[in-house]
Amino acid sequence: GNKLREVDFLNTTQITLVAHSPLLRARQTSEGMLGSVAPNTKAGNVSRVIEVDLLKEKTPQEWTPMYFTQFTDRIYNFEQWLGEQDDDKIA
Repeated sequence: GNKLREVDFLNTTQITLVAHSPLLRARQTSEGMLGSVAPNTKAGNVSRVIEVDLLKEKTPQEWTPMYFTQFTDRIYNFEQWLGEQDDDKIA
């Protein structure tokens, strides 16, 4: 977090949307990078900080061939969601 702030990462990259998973370590990364986590909607030049359930880790069940389709469907749904966003710079 400190190094990102030192190089003014958010301003130099012009990120407008940060999406993170609901997992604790993802929330901590967002907090370290932005000083903000969802449901806070804005942090500096970032206009939206949101939590996206589609970014959850692969479950043990999804590792099995019988349920692998659930994982690939989630990836597909995230790609669709990502494509629907108006933002150009997303982290």
